[in-house]
Amino acid sequence: MKFKDLYERGLDRKVNPAVSASDLSEETVHTEIEEYVFTQEIIVNLFNILTNIRLNQGSHVGIWINGYYGSGKSHFLKYTSYCLSGKYSKKAFERLIDATQQMLLGDKDTSALEIAGVSLSDLRDLQNWYENKADVEMVMFNIGDVHDANVDRANTFTTIFWNQFNAKRGYNSFNLPMAQYLEKALDDDGKFEEFKKYVKGKGYDWERNISRFAASKLDLALQMAKEIDPALAIDVIRERIKNNDINISVEAFAAEMKEYIEKLYTKLHEAMEKPVTLGSAEEVGLYAKTICRLEKLHGHHDEPEAATFDRETAMQWAANMQNADGSTGPHWTMEQTTAVAESMGIQAPVVPRWAWGVTMNMMYSDYYPVAVEFGLNRPEFYAALAKAFLLDKDGPGAEEKLLRYYEHVVK
Repeated sequence: MKFKDLYERGLDRKVNPAVSASDLSEETVHTEIEEYVFTQEIIVNLFNILTNIRLNQGSHVGIWINGYYGSGKSHFLKYTSYCLSGKYSKKAFERLIDATQQMLLGDKDTSALEIAGVSLSDLRDLQNWYENKADVEMVMFNIGDVHDANVDRANTFTTIFWNQFNAKRGYNSFNLPMAQYLEKALDDDGKFEEFKKYVKGKGYDWERNISRFAASKLDLALQMAKEIDPALAIDVIRERIKNNDINISVEAFAAEMKEYIEKLYTKLHEAMEKPVTLGSAEEVGLYAKTICRLEKLHGHHDEPEAATFDRETAMQWAANMQNADGSTGPHWTMEQTTAVAESMGIQAPVVPRWAWGVTMNMMYSDYYPVAVEFGLNRPEFYAALAKAFLLDKDGPGAEEKLLRYYEHVVK
């Protein structure tokens, strides 16, 4: 046997010494997913981030990744993005779930995973949601690569984010006034693509030559835009671009993003009202790439989608419980039911904490009068009922039994 044969993977394989957010080549993505080294802390943080993004739809969610130089911040960020990405989420989640399973089945202490409530079923549920229900639009970049030293320091980050957002929309990524007052105005009127073709017919490439137009050929650009879209107030646009007249603020940027998303929904709904043709299907797909995946809008399924029961459904069920004592909602918090589960030795991989919590609250909701009648109205009694219900040796498994009860009794 040779020394190199002792290693599962070749020592001469290509591994990037540093992870770059802007490098999204297929080879790089494959390597970064396959080579990622999981720890319990990383799994818990990934689980928390992916769960919070899912549960806080429509709310303000900001995540700050902090760590010393070389600690793996960029790789962690990119792996998170792969889980969110429709293109790579399947492979990223498979690696994450496989690593978690190996830890749970190994002989090392996995208390960090159990305390955080991480289970294989929860991870598979997240995978199903991100792959089949969620649609995420990502803009990833290295700030150092796109930073403009001439920008006012107070607005540095807002300007960078706005420029990258403009690039995502197909506008230029370095001249905000040009993007907002000319490119966006043409786009709003449905004339931007026609304008770029017109410019190309005049011997210019808009995307390659935009810096020249902004610096020395602004009048020519505005004249061509006027020819395509006569409604444009080019004198006003000219003055705003020349004077760099634009409100760069977090509030203005947020309003711009909100307007963009609302327009996508409007266009999607309009497209959905059109007769079904190949052309209308392509139009729906164009708008749906941000808010719903094309295959989920047009896919034909011979079989109905299998019912699923997850943390979100369980929380909604608990919130709507009409309890026998006259109250509404869960009698105990998740923290309280988790403490009881741990005291009884109920392992999170066997019964997810959310499944345990909703079952214990269900038992209280339904059997409170019986418990009072026989002097058993205490948490331990309801926990014993929950344990017997979920861990029934003749049953299909804790989550499957809870799903069937929810589908055929509760609903």
